[in-house]
Amino acid sequence: MGRDPELAEKHRFQDANAREQQLLISLKLAGEATAKAPSGQASPEGQHPLPKHHHDWKQLGWRGKIVVFLHWKHVHYCISGLIVLDALLVMATLQMQMEVFALESLSKTHCLQLFFSNTSSVDSRCVVDHPQHVVAEHLEQAEHILGYTSIVILGIFLLENTLKMVAFGRNFAKVLFYPLDLLVVVLSIGSEVLSFTITDDPRLEAAEEMLEPSTLTNRGSIAKDVGGAAHVVGVIIFARFWRFFRVGHAVYFIESEEDSEKRLETDAQKQMKADASESSSRFGVD
Repeated sequence: MGRDPELAEKHRFQDANAREQQLLISLKLAGEATAKAPSGQASPEGQHPLPKHHHDWKQLGWRGKIVVFLHWKHVHYCISGLIVLDALLVMATLQMQMEVFALESLSKTHCLQLFFSNTSSVDSRCVVDHPQHVVAEHLEQAEHILGYTSIVILGIFLLENTLKMVAFGRNFAKVLFYPLDLLVVVLSIGSEVLSFTITDDPRLEAAEEMLEPSTLTNRGSIAKDVGGAAHVVGVIIFARFWRFFRVGHAVYFIESEEDSEKRLETDAQKQMKADASESSSRFGVD
C-alpha cells in the first residue's frame, strides 16, 4: 500500500536538519519542486530525507541551481565561519575604539590643563606629540585594517543576499529574515564606510585645534555635529547587534548539522547490528 505523498513529504521535512529544511523551503520559494530521491518517489522508511544525490541537477532551473549552491554544505560552513569572524572583528573594533577614545582624552586633558595654567607655555603640537596620542594613532591604523576586512566580508554577505534575491524573485520578501538581513548588510557597509569618513574629519583628527581660542569658543557648532552623528551611531549599533544575532543563527545550523550526522551514524550502526542479528539467526535456523 503506497504512502500518502503529502504525509511522506512532511516526514521528510521533520527528519531533515536545519540546513536541509531551509533548502527545501528555499527551493519552493525559487519555484522549484521539492527535492526528491533519485527515483522521483518519496523516500522509503529509514532513509535520509535528503540523500547525497537528493536532486537531479539537470532538471533544476537556474534559480534552483543557485539555491542548491547557496545551501551546499561547504558553502554553508564558509558563510558561517565568515559570520563568526565578522563578529570577532566587530568586538575587536569596539575595543580599539574605546582604547583610542581613552588615550586621546587623556592626552587632550593633559594638554588643556597645561594650556589653562600659567606655569608653562603650550604650543599646538602638544596633543599630536603626546605619547598616548601616538599610541592612539597606531590603534586607529589597526582599526582601519579591521574595518577594511569587515567591509570585504560584508561584501560577500551582500553577494549572498543578492543571489538569494535573484533566485527567489518576488518571493524574496515573503520571509522577513531575508530582506531584513539584506537591509542590515547594506547599513553595515554604509556605517563602516561612514565611520572612516567621520574619523578622517579634519575637525576631529586635528586635535591640536582644541588648544586654539577660536575652537574653544566655538563649542556650539561642534555639539551640533555630534548630535547629528548620534543617529549614525544608532544605526551602527543596530547593525552590529544584528551581526551578533547571525552568529547564534549560524551556530544553531552547525549544531543541527552535527546532530543530524550523529543520528544518521547511530541509525546506520543499529541497522548493521540488526542485519548481523538477522543473518546469524538465519544461519542458526539452517
